[in-house]
Order: sequence, then structure tokens, then C-alpha cells
Amino acid sequence: MHRRSLIGLACLIFIPFMSFGQKYNTVGGIRFGEDLGITFAQRIANKTTAELLIQPGTLYRNTFTSLSVKQHYGLLSKRFNFFMGGGVFIGNAKTSETTFSNAGMTFPMGAEVTFGQLNVSFDYLPMALIKRDESQSWFASTSGISLRYVFWKRESSMRKFFKGLGEKFRRKKS
Repeated sequence: MHRRSLIGLACLIFIPFMSFGQKYNTVGGIRFGEDLGITFAQRIANKTTAELLIQPGTLYRNTFTSLSVKQHYGLLSKRFNFFMGGGVFIGNAKTSETTFSNAGMTFPMGAEVTFGQLNVSFDYLPMALIKRDESQSWFASTSGISLRYVFWKRESSMRKFFKGLGEKFRRKKS
């Protein structure tokens, strides 16, 4: 085999592993954490998503809503990646005696994997409380697992590559 052929073959094998980010444009589903919640994520730039997380207090009386922006970093492929980012949140915590509200900044981090139309995500959300009850600490955290449906997939780099080759080949024949 020629040296060029070997280099070309190596590039074809490693192209899917060189593209980093998430494998979807839009996902939505259920988050299982301290309480049940819903989550929606939308790709807003290459490797960047905005996520809305709503925990309406279904099982417990605590509500939580956050909006965050996350940067994704691939591990082996787009289908499996880790992320980190920042955002804001508001919430209400209820005890048997009183209800108090809180708000602040959140710093999501975690990992996710996409299998076809199913996205599974594990996240950890450390939070810095800006508005808080005097009995609360300045810091809190929550974590959860999200099961989300992929509403709009991203086209794979490999597919784009071969589409481009096909178009170039058709143009040369014409």
C-alpha cells in the first residue's frame, strides 16, 4: 500500500472520533433527582447548548427552575461526552412551618450519551445562593439523571463528509 493510501485510511477511521460535542440539536424529557422534573436542551452553537430545567415540586414541596449554558467535550465520539457550564436558578423550599425562596448561580457539570433517539444524562449542579433564607447555607447542590428524547438530530460528520465526496464526484462527471 502506498503511504497516501495509509494516511487516507487512517483519516477515514478516525474522523468520527475527532468531532466533539453533542449528537443532537433539540432534546426534552424527564429528570430524576431530588424530585421529578422536566428538562429541555437546545444546541445554540457548535458544542454549546442552552438547557431549561423545571422541577415543579411534584413529590416534595420544593420547586426549582434553572436556565444554563453548557459546553460539551467529546469522549471518543459525539454520542458520549461530558459538559460543564453556568447559569441561573430560582426556587422555593417549603418546610412544615414556612416557605422561603432562593435564587442564585448554578454551575452544571456531568456526562451524557445518546443511543439513537434516547439521550441519557447525569448531572451535578453546585449552586451559589445569592437570595436565601438566613437559615440556609450560601452553597447547595443537586444531582440527577435525565432521560430525554432526541427531537432533532445533528447530521454526523462522517455523513457530511461522504455527502461532500458524492457531490464532488457528481460535479466532475457532469
